[in-house]
Amino acid sequence: MPTVTPAQSDAAAGDYGADRAAFTFTVSWTWLGRDGEVIDNDESETMTIYLERDKAGQWAVAGHTVM
Repeated sequence: MPTVTPAQSDAAAGDYGADRAAFTFTVSWTWLGRDGEVIDNDESETMTIYLERDKAGQWAVAGHTVM
C-alpha cells in the first residue's frame, strides 16, 4: 500500500501569494510479487504540486515536479 507524507522543501515553505500554492510530498511504496513476497523494498519519490486559483476561485494544478 503506498503512503504519502508531507516533505520539507523550499517549495513547501515558500509564500506564493493568495492565488498560488505549492505542496511537497514523499510517496513511498513496496513492490510485492503475486505470491506476496517482497520484490523491491522501500521505493520513494518526492513530488511538488503547484496550484493556482482562477478568477472563479477554483484551484487547479499548474504544474508538478518529481525529484
